Amino acid sequence: ENIAVFKKNKKLEFHIPKNDGLLDLIDAAPSILSDVLTINRGVNIGGCFDIFLSERKSTVKHFKYLSGTKCVKPYFYEWAESDGYMIFDEKKEKELRSQGKTLALGNHERYLQPKLFIPESAQTIMSAFSDEQIYSAYGLLVGTSDLGANYLKYSCALLNSKLITFYSIQREILRKGNKATPHVGVKGLNGIPVYKDKDIIAKIANIADFIIYLKKQNFSNPSDQLMPPYFEQIIDGMVYELYFPELIKKHKREIIRHLGDLPEFTDKMSDVQKMKICKTVFNRLNDRDHQVRVNLFYMNSIPEIAIIEGKNENN
Repeated sequence: ENIAVFKKNKKLEFHIPKNDGLLDLIDAAPSILSDVLTINRGVNIGGCFDIFLSERKSTVKHFKYLSGTKCVKPYFYEWAESDGYMIFDEKKEKELRSQGKTLALGNHERYLQPKLFIPESAQTIMSAFSDEQIYSAYGLLVGTSDLGANYLKYSCALLNSKLITFYSIQREILRKGNKATPHVGVKGLNGIPVYKDKDIIAKIANIADFIIYLKKQNFSNPSDQLMPPYFEQIIDGMVYELYFPELIKKHKREIIRHLGDLPEFTDKMSDVQKMKICKTVFNRLNDRDHQVRVNLFYMNSIPEIAIIEGKNENN
């Protein structure tokens, strides 16, 4: 396999990861991302902008359109009026294809369900969660799951974690190549090693739910602004523990068993109730003496974690 990679490389250079031991530990996960997430490309309208896109919601069948990778941030996306609207017209697609146009709208169903948007080009692997009907340009990959909302939010958290970006760069899943911005493809993402422990998936999905909700808010209070990054830090700690349980245990930096009670959002909850839950959990876990806060603070004193977080550039 390495010889094949070597021959494909124009400069005939070997790329040998410096952190093979760490990568082997990650590779030990028994499943792969495609076991929990189905990834497809966004719509390819083949340059037929006038037919499928509109500056305003021209008909009831026009829905928001994410025009490119700039729209997507970790856990959330930003749509602006300038991104416009799109009509998913399969009849028109068929007609244009019969005239020789190269376009592929894909399966409409994936846009009618909760989904992730994953930029094809970015400095890190990232994904945004969406539960509204909204379409995305070809450069935004679309992830869906038949296993339920928890698996989708778990996948979102994994893809936004430091560990998965580190792994993807080292394994050249996120590749710079001859392009200015690193690129990732469906095949590379599909093969990312993952765990399918239901209890941990539920806990990670629960924290991801808090982040997805909080990222949509405009906080003026500085202490409220601390909530999303702290919960993201907790996700990173949980992911380290998921992939390196012995290492984390050896250094006594466990996160998961110290999380305690994590109330879950329900569909019937108001924004006020959701915010109250986020603040209660944040205040408890962010207490200066709480074991979660202490262990997160010292997490990158573990040499292997320091490498992942770029704190140990000599390795």
